[in-house]
Amino acid sequence: MTKTHEHPPAALPPPPEGDEPNGGAPAAARPTTGTNRPQAPIWRLAGRQAWRDFVAGELKLLLWAVVLAVGALTAVGFFADRMRSGLVRDAAQLLGGDAVVLSDRPLPPAFAQAARERGLAVGQAADFPS
Repeated sequence: MTKTHEHPPAALPPPPEGDEPNGGAPAAARPTTGTNRPQAPIWRLAGRQAWRDFVAGELKLLLWAVVLAVGALTAVGFFADRMRSGLVRDAAQLLGGDAVVLSDRPLPPAFAQAARERGLAVGQAADFPS
């Protein structure tokens, strides 16, 4: 019996720099799926899934709900602002007077007496911040 020497297989030289796909990273460093194919970037997968949901109608419903909610809030805010400005503009008529004197301290009694002598109605009101 003669014994033959087995030679180890010759090692292949590494590929030149930049020949690897995926930016020069070696194949062992790239994430792969079960079929040894490179994985798609997460943003591409997310975009693809979002587009599928949009086409299927799920995101269309959500989009219309957001548009309706924004429109309703805008309309209510606009209506409330118009009501407030109208009430402020017509406050003299609502109070029943032509002139209103405001002060952060009580007015002197002589001021009210002078108004009564001129035939004006005098009233007092207190407003508390809340």
